[in-house]
Amino acid sequence: MKLNIPIRGIDAEIRERNIVIQSNSPLRALTSSVLSRGYAKFMAILNHQIPIDYDHLEPKKRFFETIDALSLPKQTLGLMTAANIDKVSVVTEKHAELTVCTVATAGLTNPITAGDNAYETSQFHTINIILLIDGNLTQSCMVNAITTATEAKSAALRELDIRSHFSTKPATGTTSDMIAIACTERGRRIMFAGTATKIGELIGKSVKKAVKIAIMKQHDITPDRPLLRRLEERGIMLEDLLNSALELHNQHCKEENSEIVQAFEDQLKRALTDIRISSLVLAGLRLNEDYLQNLIPEFTTKNHKKKLELLTASQTLGITIAKYLAGTKGEMAFFNFNEKKPGILGELEPIASNVIKGLLAGLSSETFN
Repeated sequence: MKLNIPIRGIDAEIRERNIVIQSNSPLRALTSSVLSRGYAKFMAILNHQIPIDYDHLEPKKRFFETIDALSLPKQTLGLMTAANIDKVSVVTEKHAELTVCTVATAGLTNPITAGDNAYETSQFHTINIILLIDGNLTQSCMVNAITTATEAKSAALRELDIRSHFSTKPATGTTSDMIAIACTERGRRIMFAGTATKIGELIGKSVKKAVKIAIMKQHDITPDRPLLRRLEERGIMLEDLLNSALELHNQHCKEENSEIVQAFEDQLKRALTDIRISSLVLAGLRLNEDYLQNLIPEFTTKNHKKKLELLTASQTLGITIAKYLAGTKGEMAFFNFNEKKPGILGELEPIASNVIKGLLAGLSSETFN
């Protein structure tokens, strides 16, 4: 399958689980690839799809074998990923004589926030970015361009609310991202590619859009995905919510009450599709994150009095949810739970816990009483 790369002399296609980009003349490139020298000239760029269970052994040998099998020149820059190559996205931005084209694949089995305490993972899904520029960038400019592209990638993840699998914080990438930037060296010399430059703007736009599209194609993730999925990405699973509600009402999953448990589960799923519930729950979770980062004006986590005031504010959100779902009964159920925090409620930070408790109180007061 041909890919549309609107840069003279450059052709691209998907061939045998590989994205193959070839140029009529050498491309000056800078890359983080394990195969290639960091700064050199190349005639081709390869994004090679590996099996999800790849053992990571001898990657260079695997690259060389693939390059030979595809009859590519020795001057080939290589990247690899376990993401589905067919889900590639290609986005081009132009201004005057400048053309910036981003080719991106994105697998999110191992998203991470920079600085997380990451444990070892055998997954090799990556966000791979190939940045093709019809322009003449200096070496330092290419380093600058990689910085801009990386910022754009992180912005794409933030706009899709992708969460780290290690901390559930907003992800900034995956554990094994790769990037390559290549330019034709045509035209005037370009010294800078930061976000305040025109080429930086083009890089930012193309990379952010390409990464978002690749993620959506690979994982069916959209900005408006269901609230239940957003909760699960934060480590709040449907089963955890059900078990917490049952404990709050001293219920147990026995055969004789399976129907009422199923009724509650159905109600919970319906409630999570309600735009009002979604808005209030997400508002509470955002408040919780800002609290943890000390982003709330005139408040610090060390100030006990202010903390109590903030907890009152989060209780207001929880009560609003409970009252919306079940009126006065829901509000009473919220207060009757008092400080009980069974299951997932005891694991969450107090603000998030109050919001989820409001959800469970409102639903369970209708189902279990």
